[in-house]
Amino acid sequence: MKNILLFLFFLVAVSCSRTDFLLLDATRQSWSAGPAGKGTGTLYEFMIQVKTDSKLEFGTVWIGDEMLKVKTLRSLTQQKLPMMKNDTLILSGTIYTNSPVKHYDEEQPEKLKNDTVKILPPTYMGLALIVYKKDGEAKSFEVDSIKTMPKIIMP
Repeated sequence: MKNILLFLFFLVAVSCSRTDFLLLDATRQSWSAGPAGKGTGTLYEFMIQVKTDSKLEFGTVWIGDEMLKVKTLRSLTQQKLPMMKNDTLILSGTIYTNSPVKHYDEEQPEKLKNDTVKILPPTYMGLALIVYKKDGEAKSFEVDSIKTMPKIIMP
């Protein structure tokens, strides 16, 4: 009986830690644009459903040892709006490859950042780690699988 109670307590503790949001979908899509071999990258999108009334802030996703800055968008409007419980959101960001550019700088849209300082990623077991804040407290969520979408080739 004692073991069953401990197991139930563990189950409740684990489920409570995963209730901030539900991961609905995670995708990656390679793309290329412009002259051959010049503009290439991988777009990552994580679709989530908010499951709390608390304030959530998203900004970073780790993909392997790459730190990806993400924008938080409403899934239908693609606009930045305040989030509420049961909202569906998309965390979206691109890792640029075959280019000195690494990440898009959201604070200065006309500028692309060239990351020269290597930041060691946190330890995690999944394919990606979504880093966020809940009411100002740092939290993270491991992503176990990411679907690969067909490559896009743009002019």
